[in-house]
Amino acid sequence: MATPGIRPVQTQACLRAHGRGAGCRCAKSYEAFAWDKREGKKVRKTFSGERAHSEAKAWRDSKTIELRQPGFTASGKTAQPLLRDAADAFLEAAETGVAESRNREPYKAATLRGYARDLARICDDLGAVALDELTPKDVRGLVGRLKASGASGQSVRNCIVSLQALYRFYRHDVTNPCRDIGADLPRPGQRRERAATPSEAAALLDALPEEDRALWGDGVLLRPETRRVAWPARL
Repeated sequence: MATPGIRPVQTQACLRAHGRGAGCRCAKSYEAFAWDKREGKKVRKTFSGERAHSEAKAWRDSKTIELRQPGFTASGKTAQPLLRDAADAFLEAAETGVAESRNREPYKAATLRGYARDLARICDDLGAVALDELTPKDVRGLVGRLKASGASGQSVRNCIVSLQALYRFYRHDVTNPCRDIGADLPRPGQRRERAATPSEAAALLDALPEEDRALWGDGVLLRPETRRVAWPARL
């Protein structure tokens, strides 16, 4: 009965002497393989000799367990974190001064607040992707989805700048997928902000407590604290 993940193989010398298939009296060789889900490929190893089959089975069992462990890949490289986890680590490093700006200076508080907001928006979309698996195509798709959601050109650019800062922090471990994305970004001036219509403004004011509403009179905005002021009547 065949053993899953193990198959008999013929050596090149055996193939030349006997051809493929039956009639071979050479010592059996066996190839064992295990599936590396993260890298999307089979890991193989061939065993020869009297104990080839048992050694192949033992290797496959051991390798299958190894490949299921977090942080392990068949190539021996340490698996990279998910984008959402990498973003959390980057922001923490930036807040403590470990991660620095392009000018080798600590990030300003306002910059970090913007990065945190933009990276959260990105991670809502791509947070489950491993840091080293994000591709330029993924980034272009992100730009398209942000634009389709109504984000302004400047907001889209800010998101990509935040993503670039994240990958600059991990530059020794992974390739930056945002490197050539500039041509796909919208112009900063493409904004979606507009003035509210009178009906929209009325609805917004109705949602506020009376004491927090501003008063409009003769085109002048009167804030709540001015209500107690005695304004002279018009002449």
